[in-house]
Amino acid sequence: MQTSDVTPYHEDSRGYFPPHHQTGDDLDFMMTKNMNAEVDPQTVWYTSPPQAAELLEKYYRETPIGYVLKDCVHDVPIGASVIVESDVFRVSDLNGQTVKIPKCGVQRAGLPLVLFRSSLGAFPKDYNGWLAYAAYNYSSGFSSFWGNFSVPDKPARRSRVLYLFTGLQNKDWVPLVDPASNGEGFDIIQPVLQYPCGTESVWCVRSWYVTLDGGVMVSHPLTIMPGDNVYGNMTKIGEHEWYVGSTVATSGQTTYIRVSHPRLAKQSWAYVTLEGYGVKGCSYYPDNSCSFSDMRIYSSVGQQLDPKWHVNPKPNPKPECDETVTVAYPSRVSISFQ
Repeated sequence: MQTSDVTPYHEDSRGYFPPHHQTGDDLDFMMTKNMNAEVDPQTVWYTSPPQAAELLEKYYRETPIGYVLKDCVHDVPIGASVIVESDVFRVSDLNGQTVKIPKCGVQRAGLPLVLFRSSLGAFPKDYNGWLAYAAYNYSSGFSSFWGNFSVPDKPARRSRVLYLFTGLQNKDWVPLVDPASNGEGFDIIQPVLQYPCGTESVWCVRSWYVTLDGGVMVSHPLTIMPGDNVYGNMTKIGEHEWYVGSTVATSGQTTYIRVSHPRLAKQSWAYVTLEGYGVKGCSYYPDNSCSFSDMRIYSSVGQQLDPKWHVNPKPNPKPECDETVTVAYPSRVSISFQ
């Protein structure tokens, strides 16, 4: 997709918004229209599963860190530059057009920005969290994390979404198993392979920047076939600026963003991860494994590191099949499903 294909933003007194973007006022109005206006939306998660399901479907979207309010997940053009300021994301496309997108708070119109905790009762029950992963910590931080990951076959049955990714975080916070308070000031950059891709039963790749206190930025997807490879590239290109790219090996096409934020100055946690939504058994997984190979990780001063991966240090409480992480070498990790 070229930048010109992206639907233009519109402006109001609070900044720029995508078409059909729901502001906090819009959410208040829509919830009053669609639900009992006297019901506190927070209590819905505990007391009314049908209303909770309605809220989830209308207002939330899957991301590689949990359900996030739809109007706080921003699809940006390939090559977009994202500068995080105190109250806005300043997004520039490759043609130099710049828009301001207001940041979201931790709540909007009484709804939490991110839904990921079992403390909300048994809901949202179809968020599986990180089902298998490997982690590596280097206290002084990284300057780059590169590597290939293979595209498996299509699962027999569709889940809501499967994510496979390499990622860099500024703190060791794992959704579902860690309390929300541990995620304060958290962010992650990640090239991500996912299935399905929206409404299409295909694999695709996108590059993400996710926070728990401002919103989410994600690049336009590129479809990719089973048997192909993704080249994921996270490289520090400034004091607190990163390039996050996902390249389709056979075509050479890349979907990428550049992100700048002061807290990106030190990303000291690296991950190789399988995450799921709506996985209900082995048939929702591929038969073939996903191999993360030729991985290279460099320290903040450019020294190539020999990572000692730790497998599932905070394991998922409810595996859905035989999800297994195998560390063959520091540069090669595989995730199998069956």
